[in-house]
Amino acid sequence: MKRIKVNTQTPYEVIVGEGAVNHLAPFVMDAFSNAANIAIVADSNVEPLYADKIERLLTPSAKRIERISFKAGEKSKTIETYALLLSALASFRFSRKDIIIALGGGVTGDLAGFAASSYMRGIDFIQIPTSLLAMVDSSVGGKTGVNLDEGKNLAGAFHQPRAVFCDTSFLKTLPEIWRIDAMGEVLKYAVLADPKLFSRLENAPTAEINEDEIARCISIKRDIVETDEKESGERKLLNLGHTYAHAIEKESDFSISHGCAVATGIALASQKAFSLGLLSKTDLNRIISLVEKIGYKSASPFDENSLLKSMLIDKKAENGEIDFVLPTGIGKCTVKRIKL
Repeated sequence: MKRIKVNTQTPYEVIVGEGAVNHLAPFVMDAFSNAANIAIVADSNVEPLYADKIERLLTPSAKRIERISFKAGEKSKTIETYALLLSALASFRFSRKDIIIALGGGVTGDLAGFAASSYMRGIDFIQIPTSLLAMVDSSVGGKTGVNLDEGKNLAGAFHQPRAVFCDTSFLKTLPEIWRIDAMGEVLKYAVLADPKLFSRLENAPTAEINEDEIARCISIKRDIVETDEKESGERKLLNLGHTYAHAIEKESDFSISHGCAVATGIALASQKAFSLGLLSKTDLNRIISLVEKIGYKSASPFDENSLLKSMLIDKKAENGEIDFVLPTGIGKCTVKRIKL
């Protein structure tokens, strides 16, 4: 079992390992006593799989437990679903002392976290990621939000969880396509800050990610978030591949998953870095080769004009310019502002 402390304005701990959720009830009893009502938020795929188990674990430490479920998929990450979560919390007569449990993948974490950030101007929430992608990336760092018709994650807030429980036993029921999808974010951390992890992926690109590697990805993100919690500087590095990825996702009407889009985005960012003289041909070839070995496309299915149109309304764009995170080597990246 790995324990990773995140020292943000609201400090918290990430517990990684098989059986991590067994630490949930003791944490709730210690941090909140038994005075809190708890809402378990899960999508229509995860709720029937795991909500009963989480409810059983929490029953001794909660005053009352409610459930909120929504249709699974990125297309549910909307203002409408967010409003439904807020209305449900109000109908349960939840107060500022109560807690939301985000049980699921990145969509659930973003939605539940955004609801927690704004319901009664902010209540506590706990992340229980059930997908590899959410474990290595979205459950940590406090970014929450929803998509608008105009673009991805255009409405949201920074709201740190009180704790994160990454129980690797959940990954045993994960479809293979979801595991592959998550590798886009694992690849991001390897290119960003870990040549050793990159080499491991080169040697075994389709091997399962283990507990130590999950913890390593979280630790890289932790180190960056602690220095720049609200993305005014260094935290922008975590957007490696994402400027392209968000445009690809939007142009595909979200039929291309986030991890796949990120991997393609990393390939495109690497090509741009090479064209600007920032990345060697050898490292470019290694990155492109690994993207393809894992099973991703290294080229966008959409033309450059379509992607540029989406990038112009990205939340990171200003006055026709946008910050691109560009690799300068395996394990090193820089942020460069480029006119679109």
